[in-house]
Amino acid sequence: MKNLCFIADQTCEAPVQRQTLGSVRLRSVFSRSSDAQLLGQPGQDHFQVVFGESGSHQSKIAFAVCDGVGSSFMGDLGARLLSKALCYALWSILSAPPPTKSAQIVVGLTDFLDKFVPNSTRAVMEFALPDKLPALTRRALDEQRAYGSEAMFVCGMLLNGCWTFAWLGDARLQILDEHLCAVEGVSAIPDTNNRWSSSRGARGVVQAHVFRAKSAQAIKHILAFSDGLASVETQLASMSDEAINAEVARLTLSTTSDDISLLHFML
Repeated sequence: MKNLCFIADQTCEAPVQRQTLGSVRLRSVFSRSSDAQLLGQPGQDHFQVVFGESGSHQSKIAFAVCDGVGSSFMGDLGARLLSKALCYALWSILSAPPPTKSAQIVVGLTDFLDKFVPNSTRAVMEFALPDKLPALTRRALDEQRAYGSEAMFVCGMLLNGCWTFAWLGDARLQILDEHLCAVEGVSAIPDTNNRWSSSRGARGVVQAHVFRAKSAQAIKHILAFSDGLASVETQLASMSDEAINAEVARLTLSTTSDDISLLHFML
């Protein structure tokens, strides 16, 4: 079958949407911060999901949720570049053969991100700033290009009944059983000191975990989301679509409004 790809549109809001990916159900949300909406700017979160079949005719999924760092050059660009790169790495490079140990995905993904630096640096240097920017803002951003664009991420892959996950920074990851309790073996602790840089690759140590087919059977919910939903992260898995939409609307009006992105896979 032809691969299907779902990509966040950083220029508009998308309340809860649902897709069916083989035997996996997915619901997703994307919303910009109140400032971004008011100013007509893109959100600095981004996500991408690729779905198809492996050679054994089983479902194959790769996904990434990325949160651009606002203090870097055009964080929205960094998040967009990174999410697409991660899905490509998982789908096309790190799945042949698929990793069986966490150390393999750490080494493979770190190596890929380092090798991606020339392409991401070129994308940053060639990025055209909006015409209507004030002169002072334009000069500041042009000076920031050399520093690069940064983002934090969580990503994962389903292949031959096995799940592989990796993360860096403060993007959130929850792996839950049928009772919505955490599946043992994964401890994704948010850390704002770690991130990906377009000019330097991985800054910090990529964390990863591989669930082989037998242990993966306990997984019933996977939630990958940005820190814009941190205030309700313990409730997300059990919230209805309507409740999530209402909470996103409430958070958008709060004084600490941030970009919001969520992928919730239900097995």
